[in-house]
Amino acid sequence: MIEVNNLAVKTETQTLLEPLSFRIQKGESIGVLGESGAGKTMLTMALLQLLSSPLQVEGSVIVHDQDLGLLSNEQLRSVRGNTLGYVPQNVQAIFDPYRKIGVQMVETIRAHERTTKREAKRTAIASLREVQLKDEHYHFFSFSVKWRNVATGRDSARFLTSTRTCYCG
Repeated sequence: MIEVNNLAVKTETQTLLEPLSFRIQKGESIGVLGESGAGKTMLTMALLQLLSSPLQVEGSVIVHDQDLGLLSNEQLRSVRGNTLGYVPQNVQAIFDPYRKIGVQMVETIRAHERTTKREAKRTAIASLREVQLKDEHYHFFSFSVKWRNVATGRDSARFLTSTRTCYCG
């Protein structure tokens, strides 16, 4: 579950994102639409606790009974990698096109989970098989296949904007 309470983004002199509250249960989705510059990306970055000074984030983001604003950077990294994440607008920029996708997936899994290289490789291969892909060079994949690979396997609450997908597993 994701619960957002009066989430706002401000500077010393102005409010950039007006306070917003909502709740998403597992299996539910909401959408946020708006013009360019309306704050969709800022909302996503605030949800993920990725904004820094001089921006001030007010309100709370509760994920599975944890207030993200109270977590250490290490704890946030674990939450971002395992429970909460997003698919960026330019999904093609996620992976290095000159390296095999499987190698990059193993690196990402190991950065977020305490696991052996062998177990991370098994997880990566299972994820690729789930979307009928092999460990091939990433630059051969089409845009839709790249997006499928990033977004695979999420039985979760979803927060959707026109430029981002935020999942909560």
